[in-house]
This record gives sequence, C-alpha cells and structure tokens, in this order.
Amino acid sequence: PVAVISLVPFILKMYGNVDWFSIYTAIAMFFLLISAMTSICMFTSSLCESQIIAAVLGSGALIVCYFASLLTSVIPKTEIAAFISFLVLSALVGLISYGFTRNLYIALSVSAVLMAVVSIIYMNDRSVFLNVFGKTVDHVALFDRFASSVNSKVFDVKTAVYYLSVAIFFNVLTVQTVEKR
Repeated sequence: PVAVISLVPFILKMYGNVDWFSIYTAIAMFFLLISAMTSICMFTSSLCESQIIAAVLGSGALIVCYFASLLTSVIPKTEIAAFISFLVLSALVGLISYGFTRNLYIALSVSAVLMAVVSIIYMNDRSVFLNVFGKTVDHVALFDRFASSVNSKVFDVKTAVYYLSVAIFFNVLTVQTVEKR
C-alpha cells in the first residue's frame, strides 16, 4: 500500500504544483507508524494461542494508543490520581509479567516491588506526581506524534526514531515470547 501511495504525487503533479518534501515526509512517517502498529499487534498475537483473542488484544492496544491523549484529559491532574494510576499500572505490569513467565510468584513480586517504589516516592515527595501520569501517557500516544510531524512540514527525526524504537522493542519482545514456547 505504501508503494502505491508513493505514486500518487506523480498523478497530482499533472494537475498542479506538488510539495514533494511534505508528501514524501508524510508517507515515510505513515510507513513508520504502520511498522510500529504492526509490531505491537505481532507482540499481542505472540502472547496467546487464539487468533480471535490476538485480534482483540491487538485492536485494544491500538485503541489505547489512539485514545491516550483523551485519557490524559479524563484523569485528574492531582497527585493522588497519578499515584493511583501508577499503582494500577504496576498491577498491569505484574499481569504482563505473569503472561511472560507463567510464574505467579514472579508476577506478584514484580507488582509488589513496583507498588512499593511508587508508594515510597509518593510518601517522600507528593509533588513529583503532579501531572506526571498525563505526561507519561502522552509519550504512549502514537497517533498524536504522527499528526504533529505531518502537519509541521519538517521531517521530525524524533518521531521517526520513536516509531523505529517502538517497532524494534515490540519485535524483540515478540521474538522472546515465541522462543519461550
């Protein structure tokens, strides 16, 4: 599909002026976004045996990435809301570690350590948690980066490196998961 889209500017050139750099920057960012999304879905597919569950997990992960910026507007920016949100994330990391290891003790240990670290930080300095969850979730938003890089008419190297990092990270996790089977 990206190769076909790359031919469209030549057709548009017949009917007027074309900003080649902006078009091919957008196509490159689109390719990198699709690569990151594909690697996320491959990872979720490697976690389970059923194709239907894999499709639901992959779609759910992409929906979370899409609505990440809306999530920051829904969650209050107070310290206690960020603290509770990080505790929930700690539990989710424990659940994911259970999916990797199939060892309940490791999963509970990971969750307990993360929750203890978050609690200690919260008890020492609550101001650290002020709006930190919103900033953290903004880093997960794949689609917001795409929109800002395409609209800026400049090749955003930070966004390109981010998409490549996400793709490589989830591909490595996929390989690790498949090799453990």
